[in-house]
Amino acid sequence: MMLTFKGTDKEMKCRGGFQYEIGKTYTDDGAIRCEDKGFHSCEVPMDVWSYFAPTDRRRFFSCEADGEIDRSNEDSKIASSELTLKAEIGILGIIKAQIEYIKKLAKGNIALGDSGHAAAQGYRGHAAAQGYRGHAEVHGEHSIAASFGIDGTAMAEKVGSWLTVYEWEEIDGEWDIKDGKCALVDGKKVKPNVRYKLKNGEFVEVEE
Repeated sequence: MMLTFKGTDKEMKCRGGFQYEIGKTYTDDGAIRCEDKGFHSCEVPMDVWSYFAPTDRRRFFSCEADGEIDRSNEDSKIASSELTLKAEIGILGIIKAQIEYIKKLAKGNIALGDSGHAAAQGYRGHAAAQGYRGHAEVHGEHSIAASFGIDGTAMAEKVGSWLTVYEWEEIDGEWDIKDGKCALVDGKKVKPNVRYKLKNGEFVEVEE
């Protein structure tokens, strides 16, 4: 399960203002409803980005949900009567968890190999590419494209979507992550239907 907050170490609060701590188990004794009651999390890792965009101030955690559980009819969001916060994993952790999730299902909008292409069409779609020169693109509204690999690129068709791209550098024959950023496709600084990569910490356009 995945959960996200916005704030500092002392402000691990959900939208309702509930304060969490890692390792503690919390219980809600009331009737559990996915719309408005209980502890909310997502079973599919990248589904959390439908509710909290992957901006630099967002904090992402793995968690364990138990007890009474109510599931959403729209995606993998659930409400549970018990929840234990396990560990902070960040944006990179969400991508890695999504890759493992898709591997188990053997399907989904994710590309694992070199020059792989992942695309998502629908509303709030998610696409992720992991390999060298991988490309992720999304065509629906409020969607997210994430490219994790070396020389990876991302593109979104609709204004209001998000791009997540990583930049790598080679040090002593080993490749390490140099930087990683998220950007809103606002139609000005970051344009729709344009491929982007991260270079020197900035989003730059890439010719197809």
